[in-house]
Amino acid sequence: EGALVSGAKQLGFSFNVRTPNSVVIYALGQEETYEVLDVLEFNSNRKRMSVIVRKKGSDRIKLMTKGADSVIYERLSKNQQKFSDLTLEHLDLYANEGLRTLCIAVREIPQEEYDQWKASYDKACQALENREQAKEDAC
Repeated sequence: EGALVSGAKQLGFSFNVRTPNSVVIYALGQEETYEVLDVLEFNSNRKRMSVIVRKKGSDRIKLMTKGADSVIYERLSKNQQKFSDLTLEHLDLYANEGLRTLCIAVREIPQEEYDQWKASYDKACQALENREQAKEDAC
């Protein structure tokens, strides 16, 4: 993760402020504020961590996920894998060198889809029995 943060900074992206409900970043010299709608913590079953955000002044919702390459790759859209073969070659090369890899993916979520997911996830979070499984099923 440290390499990702360092690489992002070299490319003009930095994380500046985190509050309970928002984050402020610099992206190519511009300050951007995002409302944090939900955080889905990493666990050994999901093998990924996700955050759902809305950019200040926008109605667009984004799901941003980082995790194991195998978990991220199986969730990528089949029609938007322009660089998938080359990326897989790079991942294999890094793995053969003994390096750990981590992938990042972003997806825009329509408001209606988010609202449906949120209701399901909130219900799972309130479950009295099998809460972790219910949360996993909601994701």
